[in-house]
Amino acid sequence: MAEISFVSEEVNGIVKDTLDTMLGQVTYQQSKMTQLTESVIDEVLKRLVALKKPYKYLVSCVLMQKMGAGLHSSAAEMWDTTTDGYAHVRWDNKTMFCFLTVFGVSI
Repeated sequence: MAEISFVSEEVNGIVKDTLDTMLGQVTYQQSKMTQLTESVIDEVLKRLVALKKPYKYLVSCVLMQKMGAGLHSSAAEMWDTTTDGYAHVRWDNKTMFCFLTVFGVSI
């Protein structure tokens, strides 16, 4: 079986489209963020799985109210650089930021 490389640009497109659709008109409300974060992750995973590529996906999503605060985040990984990869999207609207990362690990 030929190896398939993780295509970050393709994943970025899926993530951006999902965020535009699901968050574009949303106003940040603390009480709704847990459910919204879970819904965003579920939709991204659903769309990635629909690609039918031989990957396990790990998705991390941070929703943060725009209040002028700083945020630092990092991740480390060790994998096969010829097949595995990640995509990271920073997205925002008038009231919130979203930082979504997808790791794709070949199976």
